[in-house]
Amino acid sequence: LVVAGGGGGAGSYGGLVANGGGGGGGGGVVYGTLAVTPGQTISYSVGAGGSGSVNGSSAASNGSNSTFSTFTAIGGGRGGNGSYAAIIGGSGGGGAADSPNQTGAAGTSGQGYAGGNGTTSGAVRAGGGGGAAPGRRSRPAAGRARRR
Repeated sequence: LVVAGGGGGAGSYGGLVANGGGGGGGGGVVYGTLAVTPGQTISYSVGAGGSGSVNGSSAASNGSNSTFSTFTAIGGGRGGNGSYAAIIGGSGGGGAADSPNQTGAAGTSGQGYAGGNGTTSGAVRAGGGGGAAPGRRSRPAAGRARRR
């Protein structure tokens, strides 16, 4: 299991009626198996979460990738705001509350999901949520029976 850092959420923006910035996407998740031998060195890195933005004139950042041997989980995408679009990541960042950056970004296939779109409906001006990482059923430890 390799999990990357999540993307930064975007700050709100716009005059008297604040428009919500989009949430940062979750870091990608990768599952797999790896054959190892005793004494083998395995390289790895743990990705940091992205930084958020404080207002609509600055950009949040994507999370960093995490690696374990040949497996790479993609960092989560940043959320969008009035000046910057949401970005593709392991899971995509959420869109801003208003145009032109209202659309949530896509997630990486097999690692996460798309971020939600922002909305402007009357007085409601909300940024979209960041995409989530895919879940996976847990498996019982070796030699243990699964309860039914």
